[in-house]
Amino acid sequence: THPHTHTPTDTHIHTQHPSLVSTKTDSHGDRRVDTQTPPTATRTHMGWERELEASSRAAERYSKNYNAWTHKMWVSRQLPYEHLADLAETSRRHCRMNVSDTAAQHFRCVVIQQQLAHLLQSAHVCRARAIIRHEQLFTQDLIETFPGHESLWIAMRWLFDAALLLGRDPPQPTAAHCNTPKRLAGVLD
Repeated sequence: THPHTHTPTDTHIHTQHPSLVSTKTDSHGDRRVDTQTPPTATRTHMGWERELEASSRAAERYSKNYNAWTHKMWVSRQLPYEHLADLAETSRRHCRMNVSDTAAQHFRCVVIQQQLAHLLQSAHVCRARAIIRHEQLFTQDLIETFPGHESLWIAMRWLFDAALLLGRDPPQPTAAHCNTPKRLAGVLD
């Protein structure tokens, strides 16, 4: 085609916000839409996705990989709120399969904290409470299924604190959850 003619795709792209369109200067000095390079916002998102994938592979390859989870935490702080629910779900799946991975549990709590911070800034307290309750039930189920894992209790303690901060009654542990001697059962029930 002639360098100064536009295809229907070019016309559609020109209607987008300028920061989302990649352009190149041709040999005549004219700026043209670059259909080969993704827009800046897409490239940035793709970059974060690659970082998340790389840190996830490292975390899966080497059990309890603190550095991979720490990097993943840093990446999660760069993401918009819309991506946090998927990240939380992914971390829940990992935590279910790796219950003793304290770094993974910590990452899960950080993602939840980011979700809560956003919701509280938006005055969505009920939604924040629902997330905490969902996570408490998830963690409680893991504690009952896999008793004796410290990482699960650390996550439950964090959720307990978050519930207190939101003004919700935290779940009360029972003797069955704690695996305690019978003489302490009355104290915890």
